[in-house]
Amino acid sequence: MLENITEACHILSIEWIENLMSKYIKFDLLYKQIRRERKIYERFWIKMMDKKKYSTLYFYKMNLKH
Repeated sequence: MLENITEACHILSIEWIENLMSKYIKFDLLYKQIRRERKIYERFWIKMMDKKKYSTLYFYKMNLKH
């Protein structure tokens, strides 16, 4: 479902993040889905400025999980 998520994390594309968040109503679902993927960042931190739309996010890349 989450294709090219590793590349997207590298690019840190705001458009990609907003598009992805629009597909997931709850942040927890997004978090669990990302944790299932391999070769992506082991940890990430998201700050939600707009709790309703999750529109403003900040991704912080950490170590890659292999």
